[in-house]
Amino acid sequence: MRANGVPVRVVPRAPAGGLICAELDPDRTASFTRHSAAGHAGIRSLGSPALAITQVALGHAVAAVLEGHREWDVAGAACLAVEAGAVIVDGRGCPDPLPRDAMIVAVPGALDAVLAWWRATEG
Repeated sequence: MRANGVPVRVVPRAPAGGLICAELDPDRTASFTRHSAAGHAGIRSLGSPALAITQVALGHAVAAVLEGHREWDVAGAACLAVEAGAVIVDGRGCPDPLPRDAMIVAVPGALDAVLAWWRATEG
């Protein structure tokens, strides 16, 4: 992938000290935020699932955690993320390039922790 003519690849890293873009239901947001804060990761809601995924592709965020997205809203950004080296899984942790339920897009090295925080919010 290129951004302004410059090749872009995500850098594998742990989520600590990184940013997670989360577009979550209100009842899940508080719990996910607590878990990510305990792992020393910041949370931001950008208001756009596509923008959240693109931040991962560009290396500005270590993960995007989405719920309630529409496939047509995120398909292009998901392509960019995969091309940049990010991984995409569904809410169960199964690889899926365009999951219909929860979607987690992460740089390698951050996925396991972010997925564990996601699972910890399940009631």
